[in-house]
Amino acid sequence: MKQSYYNKYRSLLENKAMQAPSEKLRTYYLRMKISNLYILGIVMLLIFTQSCSKMNDLHQPYLDEGEIIYAAKVDSVTPGTGKNRIQLEISILTQRIDFVRIFWNDYLDSVDVTIGNTPGVYKTVLTDMDERSYIFQFVSYDEFGNKSLPFEVTGKVYGDIYESKLVSRSGKIVSSVNGLVVNFSSAPEGNVATEMNYTNTSEESVVVSIPAADNTYIITDNKLDSEFTFSSTYSAENGIDMFYSSNYSLSGPFKFDVSDLSIIDYSTTHPGGDNNVSNIISGDEGVRWHSLAGGSSYPHYATIDMGGERTISKLGIWRSIFDGGGDNRAPDQIQLFVSMDNENWSDIGLGLTPFNRFINGEQFFEFPNTVQARYLKFVAVSGPENNMVLGGINIYGF
Repeated sequence: MKQSYYNKYRSLLENKAMQAPSEKLRTYYLRMKISNLYILGIVMLLIFTQSCSKMNDLHQPYLDEGEIIYAAKVDSVTPGTGKNRIQLEISILTQRIDFVRIFWNDYLDSVDVTIGNTPGVYKTVLTDMDERSYIFQFVSYDEFGNKSLPFEVTGKVYGDIYESKLVSRSGKIVSSVNGLVVNFSSAPEGNVATEMNYTNTSEESVVVSIPAADNTYIITDNKLDSEFTFSSTYSAENGIDMFYSSNYSLSGPFKFDVSDLSIIDYSTTHPGGDNNVSNIISGDEGVRWHSLAGGSSYPHYATIDMGGERTISKLGIWRSIFDGGGDNRAPDQIQLFVSMDNENWSDIGLGLTPFNRFINGEQFFEFPNTVQARYLKFVAVSGPENNMVLGGINIYGF
């Protein structure tokens, strides 16, 4: 635009000079033209110089500082979650890092990790950390004091709050001829294992870790009256510590595994699978043993082979609910005998025992002392009718 004004002004002076009536006026106009053009050129030069000066003001401080040299950044960082602590695994590939300074809490806290210009993987653990998420900045320094741009990583620290929400993997214990069998429910998400603590026959404390993938575990060396304590263990992603759920305990006597039991002798049974004597050792509350109707009378009995020499401490017996409600044709009185050879029998110490045939549910009969035996004989001594209907029998021991 300035150049346009300049050209217009020059053309005007030239026209006036050419149109002047005398040589004297033409000379005057030409001198004016030269003088004004000179002045205009100086003014434009000053304006241009001032404009350039203002443009340099933007980047002059950076030009005055000279070239900035940055140290190399770390290549990667892997955070490892712990309990009120965190592990930071730093990967360095370059030979130009003297140390790394780790910042957190908005640069209020920091720690230095010595690298010594040597590539490798460097681990550092930050302790006494609050339970929450963090943002970490990693700034590298070379041996000349130059520093890198920050490398940023997020990490999480767990503690009591996280641990209090962990769920214990539930388990039940049954007694088998091979030992005590622990049957576990499905493992909760994140569960690594379940730790079990008990006392063995040498009076020593034993701790066993059962992986989450295993649903059963057999114990063969437990002290008879040992209590079994369980706690599920968890590990967070890239975790460096184990976390534990709350404890729960199981203690005996434990129900015998029904797969070890068999009926080897009995008085009578009514035809049909729904009435079979073997139903009483199935563990199912909805089945029954019906003695022969119209052709049997008290006493009614059944002999149970427990599959091997066992330690027994109590029985659970219940009336039938096969027809819904409850069957009052159960016995009024029972007797219980044990044997090692199925020939020589002894009373377990309960004698003639009353049985309540008017209530549902398992009725327990505790032995005065634990008994060693292989065979158990149930005898129904008396009842309201000649035939008898019974729901089932559970045997408990170790």
